[in-house]
Amino acid sequence: MNIAFARIRGLRTRILTAGTRGPALVLVHGGGLSADLFAPTVRGLADHFQVAALDLPGCGYSDAPTDTSRPVAALCRDQVLAVADHLGHDRFTVLGSSLGAQVAVLAHLAAPRRVERLVLTASASAFHSAQQIYDSVRDTLTRSTLTAAGQCSDQDVERELRHLAPAARHQLMEILLPFTTAQALPGRTAANTLMLSELMDPHLAGQWHVRDRLHQVTAPTLVVWGGKDPRVPLDSARSAIATLPHHRLELFPDSGHLPFFEEPDRFNALVTEFVTSTAAHHLTDRGVS
Repeated sequence: MNIAFARIRGLRTRILTAGTRGPALVLVHGGGLSADLFAPTVRGLADHFQVAALDLPGCGYSDAPTDTSRPVAALCRDQVLAVADHLGHDRFTVLGSSLGAQVAVLAHLAAPRRVERLVLTASASAFHSAQQIYDSVRDTLTRSTLTAAGQCSDQDVERELRHLAPAARHQLMEILLPFTTAQALPGRTAANTLMLSELMDPHLAGQWHVRDRLHQVTAPTLVVWGGKDPRVPLDSARSAIATLPHHRLELFPDSGHLPFFEEPDRFNALVTEFVTSTAAHHLTDRGVS
């Protein structure tokens, strides 16, 4: 796995990459998290795909946005598409987790010819109503150590990640130090809080909310959910998932909010099968033919 920094749309952006052949995959993490959680995914898919995972603006080791007047959702969407440009990917699959799923859908709706497949894991921002998102984010801001001001402790971060990912084992300890270091960078608490708080803003939620636009998604979509997700129960999202025109839903009964991190072998095999089985589909702006 290669780690590099590139200036994307004026922001220093960390990108993890692996693989030199096959379809391109761009991985997008959730709010307040980082690409470190995708390390098992990047390594595990490198034999079949060109894989890239970025730190979103203000997350991980990437620069925080300087223009705070722009909605974070729009900034993240544009950053994902710009990273794909930087890597030379004309067509690609976007794999989005939690807030990253909302960003993935927005990227597809903005560039349906380019974003030809979606893999979405548990996400309130993509599959919940505005009120449900408000309640979920309020709970996260209240309880999560990842948005708490003050010194960043590896014990606190480990406790939070174990809560989110109850099935994670050795892979959690592997990424704990770099992930905690990223959380301790100056300005990270403010950036994380801003990113999540925007989801609670009624005006911005209405402008960038994707739940009521899922029927417009033309890409084949794989939805993966953890049966023990502590933040977003599957039953609260089933009706929205059903509006996706070309979707497949897979449940990981033992996983929590991060099934790709908790059960990487099963997840990577599932994504490989899904992407290769849909690779023959030719996508146009009008849908799948």
